Amino acid sequence: MHGRSKHIDVRLHFLRDLTKDGKIQMLHCSSFEQVADIMTKALSLDNFCRIRDMLGMLIGKLSPRVSQLQLLGLRARGCLRPKLVG
Repeated sequence: MHGRSKHIDVRLHFLRDLTKDGKIQMLHCSSFEQVADIMTKALSLDNFCRIRDMLGMLIGKLSPRVSQLQLLGLRARGCLRPKLVG
């Protein structure tokens, strides 16, 4: 058994035992809810914005190199939302 797969095997059995003992419950998570997809897949603009919002990511101070036209274009597509003060 390869060293890396040994660790996977140990983790799998550990989780399997916790599930069997009723200490944890495994739940299915649909691909629609997979926030890690933002780092691993090419997403449509709508899915990117949805996952970004799920993560609570906001756009901070923009670089001066970002032109006003680029900023307006992003807002027009619905990807930038104003930060609410409250």
